[in-house]
Amino acid sequence: MNKTIAKLIAILTCVSAFASYAPCVTADGAPSDELLAEITFDESGKGGGSFAPSIGGTVTEHGSIRYTKSFEGNDALTIPSNGADNYLELPKGILNGKDAATFSFMLKPSSGWAFMTTPLAGAQEYLNEKYIGMLSAPASITAERYNNSGARLSSVSSSGSFSNWQHVSAVFEENGTKLYINGELAASDSAAVDIASLFTADASTWIGHGNWGEGEGFSGSVDNFRIYGKALSDEEIKALADEADEYVRKAVIYEKNSITAETHFFSSDKEVFSVDGISGDLTIKTEIKNYTASDADITVTAGTAQKAVSVASGSEDEVVITMPCPDEEMCVSMTYSGKTSEIARIYAGVTSPVAAKADSAATTEGVHDPSIVKFPNDDTYYVYSSHHLIFTSKDLINWEKHDFTHINAATISPNTQRFINDNYTNTKMND
Repeated sequence: MNKTIAKLIAILTCVSAFASYAPCVTADGAPSDELLAEITFDESGKGGGSFAPSIGGTVTEHGSIRYTKSFEGNDALTIPSNGADNYLELPKGILNGKDAATFSFMLKPSSGWAFMTTPLAGAQEYLNEKYIGMLSAPASITAERYNNSGARLSSVSSSGSFSNWQHVSAVFEENGTKLYINGELAASDSAAVDIASLFTADASTWIGHGNWGEGEGFSGSVDNFRIYGKALSDEEIKALADEADEYVRKAVIYEKNSITAETHFFSSDKEVFSVDGISGDLTIKTEIKNYTASDADITVTAGTAQKAVSVASGSEDEVVITMPCPDEEMCVSMTYSGKTSEIARIYAGVTSPVAAKADSAATTEGVHDPSIVKFPNDDTYYVYSSHHLIFTSKDLINWEKHDFTHINAATISPNTQRFINDNYTNTKMND
């Protein structure tokens, strides 16, 4: 019982210390593993130069920043312009005395520094950098940690498609760095870095800023920003990411507020694109995704057949209609909120081109930098390449080759001739 009371007193003492960021310790003097900062960007007073989150001390606003809705009832930090003067500054010394740290937050990046912590008051010096931070872009997210003396480690980076909201976590320890995206370990290393000496009482922490040169910035959005004074486990990060799934769902609904539908046609188990030569039943599968802020009652119509479905917001469903194969082309439509739109069509009278010749050295030609053109009232396709060659085809499968120097041998339209003269003369090709 006495031990329980002592722990409770230690936690209360630690919470009261957040305002000034005195080192937070337990009753026995060991560093606390408590959450050191949590900024939701829903705090009162934001936009007025500074504001105070429930955990983390006063946050100071610099330059041009905004707070935009990520979904109804929830704001996110948005920095529209990647300028060095547009950022948030957290109290100094947040990680003072720690030997590990975890940064965890929602991120929708365009470019730049999502965050940086550094003890340097001036600019970073190449090969002598001292900071931890995260660079972000729609195609890559990188965790960097440097305490260098003449040499530089490689970064811990993941490539992918990150233009929409992601949950990211970066774990920094003396013996390694881990980068998590949506709860999954995306990249890691085991390089030794003395990060504890970066966490000084006067170390700065910024959201949207880095101190390279005159300063570097960030553009994009950040939300639910948390700093921990320890290395979170895989399980703890997975729990945070699972919590963020609901965030992403609501954000997508708020941003899109739409319904999408995709239809596929099947004869037996084979997907088909034309009703020619098909007997028996045709199976029509329409996949519906609802991004609206409420449930949607939808009717899908194929020919004379109809089926209704109610799709909950943020979810998806499938409508399957089976009917005899039509004799002519048929459209599939969707009705929602009193409006009807065509979403797919299967065609009659579609013929496939003759089979292509088998590939061989004699029938296959490598083409560099090709451009393909088809002009109105001309039944021929033209491919132009940087090897001074033209290829012509009536069906996009069988091709005939023509040399630029013998272009008049090809049967081409006047528009095509003008196009070649304007864009593919030997002079232009050699420039």
